[in-house]
Amino acid sequence: MKRPLVTAIVGCLLAHPVKGLAASSTSTPIPPPPPISVPVWSLACDGSPRQHTSMNIVTFATPVSVQPKLWAVSLYHGTKTKDTFLQCKQGVLQLLSQDHKHLVPVLGKHTGYDTSYSKQDECTRLGYAWICRGGSSLDASNIPKDGQPADTEIQSASQVLPQCPLYIQLKLESVMEDAGDHVVAICSVSKTSRWNEELQRVEALTVEDATSPLDSGSEYGNVLYSGQLRKDGII
Repeated sequence: MKRPLVTAIVGCLLAHPVKGLAASSTSTPIPPPPPISVPVWSLACDGSPRQHTSMNIVTFATPVSVQPKLWAVSLYHGTKTKDTFLQCKQGVLQLLSQDHKHLVPVLGKHTGYDTSYSKQDECTRLGYAWICRGGSSLDASNIPKDGQPADTEIQSASQVLPQCPLYIQLKLESVMEDAGDHVVAICSVSKTSRWNEELQRVEALTVEDATSPLDSGSEYGNVLYSGQLRKDGII
């Protein structure tokens, strides 16, 4: 009995579509969604056999699964860091702080294939010399209850940036090669760590640390967002 009414409603919607929901004409370009302010990440990784650390700015990075812990990381085609990461299949995702904002053009607007430009030297000049893995550890303070010392090396990158609010060690699980001008890497999380300002080194998060959100009121809440980069004219 209600079918004629439903038919009438559907016919009305088709004849008078809701503003903003009408199908786009094929001749009209579809505008992209407005920019969203997101955390800014850098990826550090080494080639195999062991080569100089490659480091860049990741366009997009986000968790995509709670259990198991999986992240999606998008990487530009033709970049050395992308090629190195797909080769070595592991890397360290570094969450940048607002103090790192001047490193974004250095790491994100130059390719590692340009031998006339050194990202490492330029970061050093700006006061952020890369930390050698022999001098800092993702697990330096993480001694298990059984008394066995933890792994004391960053296995997936010889060098990392200092003073990052968070370091996530990733292992490549799968790749979507055809993702526009990027590839999308699905990665599992091997370790999560943070910077110890007092000891000037990277240390593994404890269980208590891992449950504390990185908000603006926390010790490690000075996170750099892409909205800040747009406001400052960096991107």
